[in-house]
Amino acid sequence: MEYYKVRSIDEAVELLSELDDYHILAGGTDLVVDMRKGKKMPRNIVDLKGIKELSFIRKEDNFIEIGALTCMNDIADSDVLTSPYYGLKKAADIMGCYEIRNRATIGGNIVNARPSADTVVALYALEAEVVLISKEGRRQVKIEDFIRGVGKVSLRKGEFLERILIPVCDEKSKSVFYRVQRTKGMDLAGINACIFYNNKEMRLNYS
Repeated sequence: MEYYKVRSIDEAVELLSELDDYHILAGGTDLVVDMRKGKKMPRNIVDLKGIKELSFIRKEDNFIEIGALTCMNDIADSDVLTSPYYGLKKAADIMGCYEIRNRATIGGNIVNARPSADTVVALYALEAEVVLISKEGRRQVKIEDFIRGVGKVSLRKGEFLERILIPVCDEKSKSVFYRVQRTKGMDLAGINACIFYNNKEMRLNYS
């Protein structure tokens, strides 16, 4: 097994275009566990954690942009994510313990495509899109088209998730997040649900 640590988007794009059997490491909260259990044994591991330019939350024109390597605690504490995006902040804030939230990234939560992924339900309700990058360039995909099923996403060879785009909402809009757990404590969710609403519509998403 070969391990590669990249420190820029350009370096990652170039390396991934040359590799065949690889797995991307972001926060590592899921991949490391799967490797210990023998569920995933890629020939190459590409560690993106050193790419500082993939960790940000900002408002740009008509979108809230979140870098793929932004950790859950940064999302939960963000001043950029105001009342309309509270559902996403809540989803990030209740994911695991504090230490896990400092490592787990929103990009990893999306790409793993697990039914228990807390932030994904909120992103559906907020009509988010993802930006994917490769040597061929960038492409923008609606999150419901990106996630194809349990553990399945629409990633082409050499691509990785760069950022998430959330349409800017009227400040009178609201979103809330609910989780029903199978047991008390920090167990995986039994049911996740997020409701987005304003004076024109209401959207409910759950998993």
